[in-house]
Amino acid sequence: MSARPSLTMLGLVAVLAACGGPVEEVRPPIGDPPTEDVVVVDPPDGDLPEDGDAPMPELPPLVADWERDDVRVELPIGWTVERCEGEAPLLCVMDGERQAGFLEVGRYPLPETYDGDATAYLAATQADFVASFRADRATGCPRFTFEAVPSINAVVGGHPGLRGGFRLVDDDGREVERHVVYWTVADGEHVTVTVPAYATDGCLGSMGEFTPEDLGLVALYLDHLVAQTPLPAAGGG
Repeated sequence: MSARPSLTMLGLVAVLAACGGPVEEVRPPIGDPPTEDVVVVDPPDGDLPEDGDAPMPELPPLVADWERDDVRVELPIGWTVERCEGEAPLLCVMDGERQAGFLEVGRYPLPETYDGDATAYLAATQADFVASFRADRATGCPRFTFEAVPSINAVVGGHPGLRGGFRLVDDDGREVERHVVYWTVADGEHVTVTVPAYATDGCLGSMGEFTPEDLGLVALYLDHLVAQTPLPAAGGG
């Protein structure tokens, strides 16, 4: 099983390079980092939660492995999550034999200007990421409306961080693209987990990524999975 590197990851490379740090191949304010597991709610439409104070539903542990092929996690809807091959560490979400989508890890050097304030740094990087893709989609996908997804605190591989991203909608309000990005600082690096989704009839089309509909089916579980699954070692894949 394999998946191509997402267009989101390529955009992250460009954003982080512009922030002043060397990138190897491979602002909205937020509150204090959480001290407990990330809080998740069950939204009416299956979308990702935005209210960090809502109660967490009861879910089984969702601990996958970015590096071992023999670890498979079953989601409550019957889909599974397992490591898959790619240029970066990947977890593929499977509906039986069908690849429904994937999660991708990126590791980047922190810029020389990083002063140890991870909260401010991640908020600024998230804002730059959204601004970069807003400009790109305005040029490349002018028929669709760009909407930033509000950032919330999150846990990423056991480390405090945040989750944000963006989406594109058509004139009828139908979502045709969504990018969920989890951000943290860990082991002296900037670490991201990206989850891309494209409608087959949207601006760019889907090539192994989630569709927005499939992402909606597993959105409730993503925060738990990303929070509980340890990050891969640097250089892993």
